Amino acid sequence: MRGSFLLLTILFVLLAGCGNNSPESSSNESNGGQKMKKELSFETVSMQNAPKDIQATVQQKWLEKSTFTVPSGDDLYIVITRGEMPTGGYSVHVDSIVEEENELTVSYYYTDPKKDDMVTQAITKPIVITRIELTNARVNFKEIQKSAAE
Repeated sequence: MRGSFLLLTILFVLLAGCGNNSPESSSNESNGGQKMKKELSFETVSMQNAPKDIQATVQQKWLEKSTFTVPSGDDLYIVITRGEMPTGGYSVHVDSIVEEENELTVSYYYTDPKKDDMVTQAITKPIVITRIELTNARVNFKEIQKSAAE
């Protein structure tokens, strides 16, 4: 009896250690040990079409350069403001939102008017609001440089 218990224990240990089919280990193995990255689709939302709670939050913060998120219903709104600019022609763009494990990286960039561009002669407040499905993932912001040709 004791011998068969020992044999069953050894057999169980051997079988348990033979393979690990968890998504984390298989994704790491298939990518040479690197973590899986997934680019998320997102929708850009105008200030006028954003929910009222999002509009109220943005209006409190858009005079300064800032990045923040606001949950609303089943969505997460990602907001990047540039602060007050002296003329028109300035803008903010989200390039990508990438998910890796339990973190999102929002890559964004700014554009400025060219010297000879005709621009509105008024103070502007460039902003971009994007919407994704609600998540508990940590959101990181990364400003990137884009050339004018891109």
